[in-house]
Formats: sequence, C-alpha cells, structure tokens
Amino acid sequence: MHYSLAHYLKQAIKEEVLHVSHRSKSFEKIYQQTVEKLRATLNLSKDYHVFFSFSANEIMERIMLDLVSEQSCHLVTGKYSERFHQVASFLGKKVKVIKGNKDEVPNVKQMLLADNFDIITATLNDFSVGVSYPMQDIYELASAFPESLVVLNATSAFPYHAIDYSKIDCIFFDLHYGWGLPPGLAVWMVNDRCIEKAKELKPNFKLSGVNSLQNHYFKSKQNQIPISPNTILIYLLDKILEDFLNMGQDIIRRDTNYKAAVFYNLLDNHDLIKPFVNTQQYRSKTIITAKTSMPSNELFVALAKKKLIVGTGYGEFKFKHLRFANYPLHSKEQVEMLADAIEEFYNNQ
Repeated sequence: MHYSLAHYLKQAIKEEVLHVSHRSKSFEKIYQQTVEKLRATLNLSKDYHVFFSFSANEIMERIMLDLVSEQSCHLVTGKYSERFHQVASFLGKKVKVIKGNKDEVPNVKQMLLADNFDIITATLNDFSVGVSYPMQDIYELASAFPESLVVLNATSAFPYHAIDYSKIDCIFFDLHYGWGLPPGLAVWMVNDRCIEKAKELKPNFKLSGVNSLQNHYFKSKQNQIPISPNTILIYLLDKILEDFLNMGQDIIRRDTNYKAAVFYNLLDNHDLIKPFVNTQQYRSKTIITAKTSMPSNELFVALAKKKLIVGTGYGEFKFKHLRFANYPLHSKEQVEMLADAIEEFYNNQ
C-alpha cells in the first residue's frame, strides 16, 4: 500500500468523503480533479477519454462486448495475459492466440499474413512471469494493422512506462498494482476510434448495456460513471496522483530503473537464484521474477521472518519463482535491504 494511505484515509473521514452522494456536485468535483491529475501523471493526449471501473477483468469483458464483432487477436506472454483470450472465447468470439516462448514476447512476423482483426491485445507487463512487451513491437503492429484497434493491458506497468498514445487505441489497468491502492478500482482509457466503433456495433444506445463503453462515455461528460462508484478509492487515487506529480515522472522512472538494476545485478551474478527472463529487452522493470535453485518457499519464509514480504511464483511456478514488485511506493533503501537479505540467505546455504 502507498506509504501515505493511512493519512489520506483519515483525511477522507475528516472531510466526510464517506458521506458524499455519488450523484452530487461534490463527487463530480472529486471525479474531475482525479481525471485531470491522471492525465497529467500519464501525459495522456487530449483525444483520450477516461473512465473508472471496478477491475481490469470487467474491462476486458466490456471490450469484447463493445468493440469486437467477429475476431480478436491476443498476444500472450504469460498466464496473466491469457485471461483476455479466455474472456473472448467464453463470450463466443472468434479468437486467434499468438504465444511467445516461456520468457519472450511473440514473434510479430507471425501476424503479418494473418486475417483482419477487430482488436489486437497485448499485455505491456505480464506480472505472472515478469515479461515486458517492448512498445516498439506494439507500434509496429499498429502500423501493420491500421484497421484494427490496438488494446493494451497496462496493469502493473504504470506509472513507470511512457506511451505514444497516438499509436494505441485503448488502455486499461488495475490500480492495486503500482499505485498503492487496495483492489476495487480500475482505469479504462479509450480514444475516439473506440467510441465510433462501439456506436457502429451497437447503434441503439439504450440496448448497449449499463456498463457499456457508450454509457461510460455519456456519463463521463457529466463527471460520473454508469453505476455507483467507489468514491473513497477515487478520492485516494486523487491524493496519490498529487504525490506522483510532486515527485515527477523523471524521478519515478530514474528510481525505478535504479531499483530494477539492484535486483537484476544480484540475480545475474548469483549461482543459486537467477532471473527468469534471460533477454534484457523483455525484462520487466516493475515486476522482477527470479527462478530459484531450491523450493522458493524456503527463501520466502526466511524473508518474511525479517518482515520482507515478496510475491510467490504464479500458477505452475508457485514454488519455483519469487516475484519482486518495484513501484514508486518502494524506496531504494527497502530494495537494497531486500537484495542484501537474499544474498545473505544464499550465502548461508
């Protein structure tokens, strides 16, 4: 959690945010200033529209319902990025899946002779394995498929990554990765191409669904969302964004790069714990994944005794990997302390 979250919660209670009606002018003010700060933090272009939802999984479902008439293409880099095509298949869409090797992104050349797609999806930072998708590869896909909408899952990637928004049509992300908030709030950002595609597929606005893209767009003009919002989390996001803006993107990226270098320097130079992702250009800076020579839960328990909590492996890698989060809320001193503790553990084996 964000280091100032407790303070902001107390501030919210003092300001009686918990009693704010979600259809009031007070809520609309919170909504508006949060969106403005989010735009500033991400350097978001003006032709993008910003909506709030409850989770990235919910947004995936809405994207498939509102932007796909026939076929979607999904670039898979790990277990987390598989979710999108699973949602698509469940909803009865025609799906093409292109998978990368275990620690690499898919070969984009496989797509150049493919059919046309309504959307092409990629996960910028697959936190299940720590694989980061190079933005240049995604930009090349956007150029190769100008008629397709390019959709980017940026969960666990922001606020670190910089994006050329002119080459991406839709971006979404959960806010409990990287932002220091508890689960329950996600951001959905779309450009005008998405709005027009949604209108084309569902011209009858009233039948498009309560949480449809069209309804989000309509409500956002009033600084509202279609259903009862999570007001307290939007308020807390506003406060955290203020911290990020005061910190500045240059410092966020510089510190993230430094902390990632601490992790990877340790892993690259150790015999008993190594980086899972071998190719440097595919290594995530915000989720560093290590493979261990012994069951990873042994190191997990040893670190926990020192009150250093790390992530276990994801799915099939539960006892083979450890994952280290590297977000703005993690200080350089904390990362250095964690790296020293890992080295001490293995030196004693």
